Amino acid sequence: MTENIIDLEQNRTKKIREIYCIETAESKEINLSNKGHEQNDLTLNGKVIAKWLGNEWFDLKTIKPDSEKFSQEGTKQRDKAEKEVEEMVNSLCLSGYDYDNKIPLPALEIGTENIINGRIRIEASAKIYHDEKTVEGTRWIGCGIYEWCEGVTALQRKAYYNAANVMPPHTIQNKNTFVNEVMDLILSKDLKPTQRAISDYVKDVSVAPKVFSDRGGMLQRIINECWKKVDMQNNNDILQTRTHSRETWQKICSDQFNIKLTAAKRVIVCADYPDDPARCLTRDILPNMCNPHHNKPTEIILFTTSDNSGDATKAIKGFQGRLDKIIMRMFEAIMKVAPSEIPPDFYVIKGAVPQIIGKHDIKGNKLIPINKY
Repeated sequence: MTENIIDLEQNRTKKIREIYCIETAESKEINLSNKGHEQNDLTLNGKVIAKWLGNEWFDLKTIKPDSEKFSQEGTKQRDKAEKEVEEMVNSLCLSGYDYDNKIPLPALEIGTENIINGRIRIEASAKIYHDEKTVEGTRWIGCGIYEWCEGVTALQRKAYYNAANVMPPHTIQNKNTFVNEVMDLILSKDLKPTQRAISDYVKDVSVAPKVFSDRGGMLQRIINECWKKVDMQNNNDILQTRTHSRETWQKICSDQFNIKLTAAKRVIVCADYPDDPARCLTRDILPNMCNPHHNKPTEIILFTTSDNSGDATKAIKGFQGRLDKIIMRMFEAIMKVAPSEIPPDFYVIKGAVPQIIGKHDIKGNKLIPINKY
């Protein structure tokens, strides 16, 4: 048993504050070995793929909310997960964590503590603990411990991760959810990049048939989209991206790139949407230019929310052209004559954060030049 887990033979009961952030809430002793806390084996398409071994307490003190354990690349993009974590934190603080209800406990893999299911609940609970260290009873979360059955493949594990997202509380699935799942498996070489292999996985292994009826041809559209990506001559278009919320990218700029962002002077900007350049101009560049102490152009760092590397590259590389066009139109409207060039101290794009997995140094401390994105 690893150090983050409490051995139930020694410590079956813990005093847990089920409503985390309300000062008047009382902690309650909970014994996870009591009848009523039994968990089911994990199944995929009716077949048992992991056996339940028992329940144990996971120590939230030993894991940070930004741990790699919470990564769900290929299953759930990080910006979506971050939003769900915030919603779960709010839910736990208002309604608490009820160990007496019928919702399965988060599931951990025996020996590794890898999270099989329940990442959002564990991450939200870890966030509460690290924010509210003085609140008694928020340090532990009950989890079911599981062992994968012999012969379970990487394909089946990946399919189960998405299957778990179908069960409440869950992420709403769409076509891209399953396309990303398939492409992640192809890139990891767990799935052959053939039409037959893709079709068999989508229809027979993944939980896509539980989410979509093929009456409207959605399953076939998922298969076609996957094959289209595989068949593209530009192999970069099948790469996945790492996405985060703006707030998380701001923190990464400070922690990973040692870049301090300041209002209007050094900013991080989304490059995806048609009005993003105009918003950057009015929110950042013009206020900086109008500042009586202005002495440097606005420095811009770009990011994208796209989970497709081709779309991400198009957005990042196209941002400057769209911004320049808006600025030229502004001068034309003011002066009735377009200037020969934009003033050099108007703005400078410092680069983009590294997001394309397999192409960029995701954990490095350097921005990516736009022309090399």
